[in-house]
Amino acid sequence: MLSWSGESATLVAPAEPPGRIRRWRAEQDGRPAVVVQAVMNTAEEAREAGERLRRLAGRPDPTLQSVRGWAVQENEAWAVTDPDEGSSLATLLRSGPLPPAVAAATGWWVLTGLELLHSAGVAHGDLRAENVQIAPNGQVTLRNHLFIGRSRAAADDTRADVEAAGVLICAALGIPVQGRPGAPLTPAEEAAPALARTVRAVANGASGGNVSGARMALGATAGAVVQPDGLAAAAAELARRIPLGSLTPTPLAPRASSGAIPVAPAPRPASAPPDLPPRRYVATASDFEELREPFDWSRLLLPVAVVAAVLIVAMILLTLVPRLLASGGGTPTAAHTPTPAASPAPTSAPPTPTPAPKPSGPPNFGPASSGDVKSVQIAANGGCAVGGSCATEVTVKTSTAAAPNDVTWTIKSYDPCTGTVADVGTDKVTEQKGWNTVIGDRTVTLPASRGQLQVVAVTTAPATAASPQLAVGSGSC
Repeated sequence: MLSWSGESATLVAPAEPPGRIRRWRAEQDGRPAVVVQAVMNTAEEAREAGERLRRLAGRPDPTLQSVRGWAVQENEAWAVTDPDEGSSLATLLRSGPLPPAVAAATGWWVLTGLELLHSAGVAHGDLRAENVQIAPNGQVTLRNHLFIGRSRAAADDTRADVEAAGVLICAALGIPVQGRPGAPLTPAEEAAPALARTVRAVANGASGGNVSGARMALGATAGAVVQPDGLAAAAAELARRIPLGSLTPTPLAPRASSGAIPVAPAPRPASAPPDLPPRRYVATASDFEELREPFDWSRLLLPVAVVAAVLIVAMILLTLVPRLLASGGGTPTAAHTPTPAASPAPTSAPPTPTPAPKPSGPPNFGPASSGDVKSVQIAANGGCAVGGSCATEVTVKTSTAAAPNDVTWTIKSYDPCTGTVADVGTDKVTEQKGWNTVIGDRTVTLPASRGQLQVVAVTTAPATAASPQLAVGSGSC
């Protein structure tokens, strides 16, 4: 009997023969589900797979294959996921590349899913067009990553993911990953040159493992295409391109080079793409051309005239004031009768500057526990530097959840030298029924300081509680 974390499911019948990966038709609270069974080499590998599934379950989003529940038993790991419908991106591309606007929106969704994976501390591990699912409503979802890779992503893993995303978007545009000097331009290179340059740079490693930077670069180039109206239009076009009768993806065979274990989910009921909040980007030109406005030199005339006038007045004052002081300024003064010489008065020492008052102490960020929040912990999950990036891991222990609910928190920094408190990041994990612990990994940027910073995580839902302070840096004020 499996002991499930999160939501459990009842197996109905196998969907494929026994193997290292086997899918089962299942039911979950009366609705269809899919259970994926993975046979690992050792019990330790199964525990690692369970940790990966736990992290994936903490980042529910339409761009990622769902993890509703998971279980580990001996050398097996199990995952409950939603059925899938639609077609893979690879199938859509067999009929030709996508229009530039649709390819840009597809890349936006792919990078959004990758950003969520990386924020959970895991990588995809096998990002290619076969592992990108297009639902009947046009929603783009990453899949086949439940049992690929390690429980924690290394720098090489995240870099490989970002570069693979660039390669994938190049394929969607129908452009080569490497530029070909002198070769005829492809239709996408002619219609959207800036977009082609951006995704080609990502594919060739310009963003490294920084998926957020790659996503923002794509957004700055695509502009309105990745706003809600543009995404809705792209989803409609993707839905239109799904071949008739293409409803269920076929299981993929493992690649001999990587030993990865693919997971091919079964159909999922269609749902409308989620409403996305509007965002602002550097460029919003619908034709993807870079915005380069000519500089208007006339705007400098007034500031230059003002500066010149100020300099002239300053020179006059510097010339006249010493002369006025030397001549008494033209103002008669009373005669001064010298007094007999006396012993000189002792020269007093220059006044000692009063030191600036130091902050009285760190503020009270909140209790250690409150309501359903039993404890909050924050730890450095990699490099962490004052004035630089800090990879954090926040663990929130709660009362056992009776239903899905959001656990949210803010990461704050406190500077003892100045008494300044700054919000440096926020995070949210949707806690599923039966959970009592959530973990979130988030890389934030800390402010500069003359000394040491204190970093703290403060929950805002379901109750307010604060973690012990994490010291970053060294030195004193």
